[in-house]
Amino acid sequence: MLGIRAAVASDHVIDQLRESLSRLDTATNADSVARALAAYLTWVNDCCRTLGPILSSEELDRLVLTRRYWALLGVVSIEVSKILWDVIRIEIAERREAFGIAIDELRGMQSPHSARASVIPDTNVWMRHHDSLGSLPWEDHLDLRGGVDLVIWIPSVVLEELDSLKRDRGEMFIDGKRVPRRTLARNALRTITGWFGSNPEWPHAFQSTESRPRNVQVRVLTEGRDHVRLRTADAELIDVAQSMSPFFVKTFMMTYDVSLAFRARAIGQKAVLLDEPSD
Repeated sequence: MLGIRAAVASDHVIDQLRESLSRLDTATNADSVARALAAYLTWVNDCCRTLGPILSSEELDRLVLTRRYWALLGVVSIEVSKILWDVIRIEIAERREAFGIAIDELRGMQSPHSARASVIPDTNVWMRHHDSLGSLPWEDHLDLRGGVDLVIWIPSVVLEELDSLKRDRGEMFIDGKRVPRRTLARNALRTITGWFGSNPEWPHAFQSTESRPRNVQVRVLTEGRDHVRLRTADAELIDVAQSMSPFFVKTFMMTYDVSLAFRARAIGQKAVLLDEPSD
């Protein structure tokens, strides 16, 4: 997923990416190595100025400040050589491809999600409610008025925590009964794998038994190969929620963890704190 800074609209990001992509024509159409290199370096500077405030630093490095850029920046004396000319052309071609992919990814996230709400439940919510998501009172918890559709995300960090809990020896109270955590984790994973089978990219949809939202969709959120995991699972979940915000009308976290809810709210991320069942 493209790393966008918080509170930046996805439409604005797409416009800036397209504008930056169109400016590559100057470097592409240059008639000499010197002019191509000068145009390319100017383009990089312009990208840093326009994209720096809206993309994460990691995303800017991936799209613009590549290792080949730093190598070309170190060229002191420009000689008319086929090797240098080829390097510049390869870099420009790869920047075009990377920007095109980023734009397509953003457009894909916008539609059909633009009219939906998004929720990221933490691991405990999945352990307690994996088999009863359709009966949860989403409208009460999430303030969904007007029958807004809902997308429920399962981030990779939640799947990893569930996998690790398969060997846990602790217990949780469910409906007044002590239930082993490993049993709840295994049941949650069994439900999730039953939904998605061998294709986690395909969404699972069901009808809510509540009045609103009627249409609920569950999706697995996989991480890209360049993703850098944050130090804690809580920080990762908050980061996931913030990265989703530009693509949905509303984005919420859902948790039984007071600390996680307060940390999210402290930085402006909406979080629903569920009541912990009594022992």
